[in-house]
Amino acid sequence: MPTCCHVGLLDRRAIEAADGEDASPAAPRPVAKRCNAAAACIDRDLYIFGGEAGGDLVPSNGDPAYVDMSDKEMARWAEPEISGTVPGPRKNAAAAATAGRIVMFGGTAVDAEEAPVVLEELCVMTVLSPGVLSSVVNPEVSGPAPCARTGAVMVEHRPGRVFLYGGFAADGRALNDAYVLDVETMAWTRVYNGHPDLVGPTGGCCLLRLLSCSIGAVCLAKWVAT
Repeated sequence: MPTCCHVGLLDRRAIEAADGEDASPAAPRPVAKRCNAAAACIDRDLYIFGGEAGGDLVPSNGDPAYVDMSDKEMARWAEPEISGTVPGPRKNAAAAATAGRIVMFGGTAVDAEEAPVVLEELCVMTVLSPGVLSSVVNPEVSGPAPCARTGAVMVEHRPGRVFLYGGFAADGRALNDAYVLDVETMAWTRVYNGHPDLVGPTGGCCLLRLLSCSIGAVCLAKWVAT
């Protein structure tokens, strides 16, 4: 069973070439193909976490990645350095970046018998410098925390806060609820808890569905305005 999450970083900084020199970039590092990965962009860097390939979770020995996008002909990838507790392999986790941190919640992992497990795990990674992260898994939090879920969506609500919506519970139920996490105080706030029958069979995976729903809009309007 793999022991850590395949993590990659995409860097979009410009390459500064010396005048008069042929600054041909080095050959790119191969990147393991995957789907259902989590991704978050902070500053000009894109980080990817986990995912699956061929029906299996991307393992710990997969090739994490860092790439400079200024060269449109070639992507050069590198492995970010992660200290602290490294999140384990998973797919369909929700992730977003805010205030110099990357927040990831939930997803689906596998247990020792290779059975799927829906996670209730919160991971907070502080970006110390491009490609250098300090990671904490399940930090102490306050407030009503979300239940285990996979396939949820997460976005930055405002600097220092991330918004988590929906997904599927461990029993397969589509979830119709929303939470905000303040990454400075590590406090969860439940801002919406709708009836699950109002959610289509795709679960909570569409944030726009919630925001366009009149019931959800009424419930959220006063809170979002504060």
